[in-house]
Amino acid sequence: MQIFWKIKVALLRNKSYRLLLVIVVILSQVIFLSLLIQQTNSSAIANIKNKVGAKVEIQLDYTQFAEEGFRPLTTHNLKVIGNLPQVKAYDYSESGRLFSDEVQQVQMAENRGLNEGINEFRVKGINYGPLLEIELGEITLFKGRTFSASEIEDGATHIMISRKLFEKNGYALGEDIVLDWRIETENSGEKVALNPNAERAFTTIEKIPFRIIGVFEKPNRQNPNPGKETEDDEYEKRLDDANQNEIYISNKIVHKLNQGIPSENDEAFGNDAVGGEITYILNTPDDLEQFLTMGRELLHKDYQFVSGNNLVRQLKASLKTSEELAELLLRFSIISSGVVLVLFLHWMFGERKHKYGIYIALGQKRSAIFFQNFIEITLVIMLAVSTSFFLAQVSIPLVAEKIIISELAKTKVNPIGYEADISGFAIDAEITGVGVIDYRMGMKILLLMEFILLVCSLLLHIKIAKLQVRELLLEG
Repeated sequence: MQIFWKIKVALLRNKSYRLLLVIVVILSQVIFLSLLIQQTNSSAIANIKNKVGAKVEIQLDYTQFAEEGFRPLTTHNLKVIGNLPQVKAYDYSESGRLFSDEVQQVQMAENRGLNEGINEFRVKGINYGPLLEIELGEITLFKGRTFSASEIEDGATHIMISRKLFEKNGYALGEDIVLDWRIETENSGEKVALNPNAERAFTTIEKIPFRIIGVFEKPNRQNPNPGKETEDDEYEKRLDDANQNEIYISNKIVHKLNQGIPSENDEAFGNDAVGGEITYILNTPDDLEQFLTMGRELLHKDYQFVSGNNLVRQLKASLKTSEELAELLLRFSIISSGVVLVLFLHWMFGERKHKYGIYIALGQKRSAIFFQNFIEITLVIMLAVSTSFFLAQVSIPLVAEKIIISELAKTKVNPIGYEADISGFAIDAEITGVGVIDYRMGMKILLLMEFILLVCSLLLHIKIAKLQVRELLLEG
């Protein structure tokens, strides 16, 4: 018990320990910052990779353009690629528009006045009943169900709408709604372009009854800098409106809307010709390279695969400076901690060597003296890291966030072929709050400091072991 009493007295009375406490707190804060930046960068890249890394689209390769035009893809072409072992699911989708005088659009307050009086809905046709968007986590099923294979194959007039559209109009599952297939009259767009006050004119071709079988939910994007509105933010709000007014129906119905007059492709390939978006989801992002290698052998030269691989590379490039900064800070902190502890132990031995000589002369073991000093410094480091841990909860995430977002602002990441621009705004939303200073990070820093102390304390152990008590006492 006597040794613990000595440790308590030394900690309370020794001013040098207070200085060591402050230094270790500062160095621990720097280490927390470097680890948090690394953790946040890794999480951001992993999130983006998981979100788009397993998604591949087929698009026209305009570098292969020929006078005879492009060869259309057929459902058979897509099925052959879809049978590759890396493919989890695929879909091909055409887009169109439907209108209504009764169904009310979802519009944010800021967007009112845009297309006022025209309830226009973006229609997305599907061939994959469970919906790729649900598989990718872009939307969730709020109520009801998705489409069955027979409903898609038969072109059943069933519909899925957004939760906000569903609630705004007070609908119930299984309720029937009527949407209009309209065609904008000739020269209507030109008249509006010349005179903004002119009204768009439409001709109703057919009123189509749809039954609501499911409701999806797609959250609006969150601005990471609330109160700072930009032109990009206004665009995002309009895009959010479009997302809430989007509806899903069988692709056969959309094909009918878009092909009022048979095209050359229909004449040459019948209804087997495919248009619109073509998307494949892979089992894991790690399957991408193998899929691209095998898929290119099956895809016509007029087309190309477009993946999120380029986005991940650009994001890594955007975060490279912050990653290097974190690595530099971590190395600096570790080296500084070692230097500080070595100097402190050297100074402490010089200050206490006469006292050590007396203790040894009175019969105390050298190992006990070393153990006492080691425990004293260990307790100081534990207290310093604990204090730093609680301080870091408030200050470090804000600093790390500013460093990372400033790096992203320098490089705009624009993934080709995706409806949403996963750059600036969206990436900020992905990484903000990802890094967490938890007890595991605190334990990691504590163990790191203790390891540095253990290595540096060998110096003290050697000095105590070589201490010549007789000569020291004679000097005194």
